[in-house]
Amino acid sequence: MSVETRSQIAGWLLLAMLCLSLLHAYLPAFPAQIAGLCSWLAGALLWPLAGRTQKTQALLLAGTGLALMLWAGLHDGVQIDYARLLTQNLSLISMLAAVSFLKLVSMPAGRGGHAATGPWAFVRTLFGVHLFGAVINMSAVVIVGDRLARRGQIGENTTRLLTCGFASAALWSPFFAAMATALLYAPGARMTDFWPLTLPLTAFGLLLTFLFARRASADALAGFRGYPMHFTALWVPALLVFGVLAVHEAAPALSVLTVVTTLAPLLALSVLPLRRGPRRALRRSRQHIARGLPMMRGELTLFLAAGVLAVGLFAAQSALGLALPFERFDGAAACATFGVMLLLSYCGVHAVVSIAAVAALAAPLAPAPGLMAAMYLMVWGIGAACSPFSGLGLSLQGRYGLGARQILRWNLRYALIMYAAGCAALLALDGWR
Repeated sequence: MSVETRSQIAGWLLLAMLCLSLLHAYLPAFPAQIAGLCSWLAGALLWPLAGRTQKTQALLLAGTGLALMLWAGLHDGVQIDYARLLTQNLSLISMLAAVSFLKLVSMPAGRGGHAATGPWAFVRTLFGVHLFGAVINMSAVVIVGDRLARRGQIGENTTRLLTCGFASAALWSPFFAAMATALLYAPGARMTDFWPLTLPLTAFGLLLTFLFARRASADALAGFRGYPMHFTALWVPALLVFGVLAVHEAAPALSVLTVVTTLAPLLALSVLPLRRGPRRALRRSRQHIARGLPMMRGELTLFLAAGVLAVGLFAAQSALGLALPFERFDGAAACATFGVMLLLSYCGVHAVVSIAAVAALAAPLAPAPGLMAAMYLMVWGIGAACSPFSGLGLSLQGRYGLGARQILRWNLRYALIMYAAGCAALLALDGWR
């Protein structure tokens, strides 16, 4: 089977997964396992196209999860729900597939735009990477990074702009995998539970990025030539955010993941014909299904494997009654756990892995959902920005020739300050609760 045919079939399977998972969300009697099977079939088709690092991570995660399940099965009274292997991260993967349609109508700029220079250009580009990255994810980093690389501007300041500017969106964006993961592994959490703290933390992180850039080299910042951002393209995701909040307020029984997964493709496919015309819109939509959706093979591989690990961890916890070394999961416990998870991210452990592990171990303590979700978002947002072994860090190293030590050195102070600020936010959230 050719690579193109393999990708096309996988793309349509992912579309089927998206539709069937929504059908289950609105009609629970419909089995979610059918949608989960589509995701696994797509993952199997895209497996040969995944990178070596992604394959190694996936095999390690899935192998560990299966070993834990087999071991837990030897204990009397432990019931393992093997059908959950098909659906553990289904809502998360479905949301990623749904949000990918926003790329059709939300791009940061057209060709040939005017690029300003100086500190204001840096700020404008920083906010552009952050806001567009919050919607179209890594595509924003690649678009802006490629343009800056052609000018030879990939250095300390630009690396901070791309890493910290992009990853800090994980603290609040409903279109980020981080939000889907946090809400999935902290059942009962609502975005309004933690937004009052994570949004100010995001603003602080962006301000910190600018201050570090100005302090590192005022001359370089004065000569910085920014990317010509067209912020008018953000009206579609802005409308979507308001739509998500309105629907969730009117129908609180619906999860945020379900609302985002429903509205994102509907809004994108409604706006596209108005911009491109019916025929071009249909062609672009088909191209996205056949080529765009299969591009999420890295996330698909990781989250499928992480789902196997999560089922194994919950089985092991049930067998041994494992728990975190705390009598109750309060703000202080969250800060300590936050620090350990952040260290793990520096060692190359993806946030979704540590989140799945902590969720299983913390379950006996019945922690507050909002506190757990906020901690998960902080681990993802700070770890992705500062770890040279994160997906973002590895992408920048491979694409722009940056060194792992450079990313680590340039972003270490940012990580330490953001960790302290995050701990203050977690303690405040626990105190208000």
